[in-house]
Amino acid sequence: MKKRTGFLIVIIYFINIIGFSHGNIWASVETDMSEAASSESSVVVSEHIEYPEAPEVHGESVILMEADTGAIIYERNSHEKLYPASITKIMTGLLTIENCSMEDIVTYERDILSALPYDAAKLGLVAGEEMTVKDSLYSLMLRSSNDVAVGLAYKISGSEEEFAKLMTERAKTAGAVDTNFANSTGLHDVNHYTTAYDMAMITRAAITNPIFYEISGTDEYVLEPTNKCTTPRTQKNRHEMLVSSMQGYYSYAVAGKTGYTDEAGRTLVTVAKRDGKTFICVFMKTTDEYVFNDTKLMFEYGFNHFNKINIAENETRFNQNSDDFFSKMSDIFINTESLFVLGKSDYCMLPEGVSIEDLTYRIEYATDNSNGLIADVEYYYGDRIMGNTKINLGEQKKTIDNASPVRDNEVENETIIADIPINIWLVVLGIFIVLAVILYIAYMIKTKEKRKRNRERKKMFKESKNRFKRRKRQNIKFR
Repeated sequence: MKKRTGFLIVIIYFINIIGFSHGNIWASVETDMSEAASSESSVVVSEHIEYPEAPEVHGESVILMEADTGAIIYERNSHEKLYPASITKIMTGLLTIENCSMEDIVTYERDILSALPYDAAKLGLVAGEEMTVKDSLYSLMLRSSNDVAVGLAYKISGSEEEFAKLMTERAKTAGAVDTNFANSTGLHDVNHYTTAYDMAMITRAAITNPIFYEISGTDEYVLEPTNKCTTPRTQKNRHEMLVSSMQGYYSYAVAGKTGYTDEAGRTLVTVAKRDGKTFICVFMKTTDEYVFNDTKLMFEYGFNHFNKINIAENETRFNQNSDDFFSKMSDIFINTESLFVLGKSDYCMLPEGVSIEDLTYRIEYATDNSNGLIADVEYYYGDRIMGNTKINLGEQKKTIDNASPVRDNEVENETIIADIPINIWLVVLGIFIVLAVILYIAYMIKTKEKRKRNRERKKMFKESKNRFKRRKRQNIKFR
């Protein structure tokens, strides 16, 4: 009995050892879940943040954003609500491209033209003049023609008021959070405001459209004759950084828009591209004296002091030995790709001398894994977002449901463990338990046979002893 009890204790001891190791893996799941929950309201900031020193620039509000990653390289008062002036026309142009064909005709009626102030910048259209959407867009973006802006608003929405509502809604889908448009032109209205951050997000959406990208970066364009004007009209871009013959020309600038009103001051949006990096720079409430040179300084700061890397090719923290939930676990019975894969076309920005391991990250788990999405990951250096990626199931594992833990107020975290395929520790534990059971059964069978033999020996010994006694009594009797 003592031997059997000792054997069971040994088995339980080894099971606990394996279980403890395995439990550490799942403990990391629960730890990450709680960390992710707390990180929704805060980001861990490194104690020693070394960020490249930015140049001194002017203006009330400024932002430098990398378009592909959304990384905010530099910002000052980027969420302050200010008047945008004619950089508003970035949204007017984008909506026109999204809602019209380039060969559509815009008719500029008298009531449209008469609604504009006499000193507003205009193309000089006359009542009843017809022009294609394509030519209208070039005049809108290069010359900043307000009569064209109003005509396009009427073409799309029937009134400028309704078009302004459409502009505001479209801005929200582009990522703007503090924008309200009241007109299509940017002419002063106390209810017409935005922020440098919002304009960067709107521009980020706009330059993904190849038509907008081409038109806004053109330095000169000649309009076709119309039914009211037989003379071609040349439209020159007012953005100095885009025109090679102008003093403020910047060879890496590819798109942008100028703006000015007395209330807004000088506003400027510029896009520049070099070495695979695309930067959007927005200045609001500044002056002509500084704005173009300050924009150049911002671009040079971004190009020279920040690197753009592919996340999937450089991220090594999501692996089997990590304390993180996401693990590239080796398959046991089949040879396939990793269980989890990062977005192959996702990038992040790194300050010079910094590696991706120096970035902190925040994970937001997906509540629905039917499309293979496990989580969204945002990367930070200090409190600045440097990029983001998605963690998905591998191509051959996309049929798995509930691959990520789903937080629910009504269910404890530990009961919502991911439905992960075979784990090596589970296999080892299972094999050990099976072997232990087999050994225990074999031990019990052997013990049972031994007991049986002992009982038979005792019985034979007793019978032999009894026979000996009977014989002894018989001998005594015969004597």
